[in-house]
Amino acid sequence: MVFGLSKKGIYALRAVLEMSHNGRSSPMQIREIAKAQRIPQHYLEQILLTLKNAGYLKSYRGIQGGYSLALPPEQITVLDVLELFEGKVSVAGEDGGNSSLSFFWVKLEDELKKNLFKSIAELVEERERLEQKEMYFI
Repeated sequence: MVFGLSKKGIYALRAVLEMSHNGRSSPMQIREIAKAQRIPQHYLEQILLTLKNAGYLKSYRGIQGGYSLALPPEQITVLDVLELFEGKVSVAGEDGGNSSLSFFWVKLEDELKKNLFKSIAELVEERERLEQKEMYFI
């Protein structure tokens, strides 16, 4: 069994992380996000529009326009973003949960969701801590 996500889900999460990195308050242009996260710009446009329509982003017109988070990163979870693009996250056990291993599948799904309930802010903090640790090893 392989747990997998679509490119859209992964790119959406990376874009939201990029916009929330360093508590960024000014809008980011699509090309900035695309370049920083190595996401094809035309594909990113579709992703950002979906995030905007779901209420996670705001868009701004004009030369200084772009996208920014509509909510504080503490109020957006990894699960929110992924379920928008992947659908409901669940672990499919054998025969629909009517087996002697049902307890295991339920526990596995609970553990997965526990990790996915992390906020974007928590993810940014984790990434920054890891980046700092890597700097010490250089």
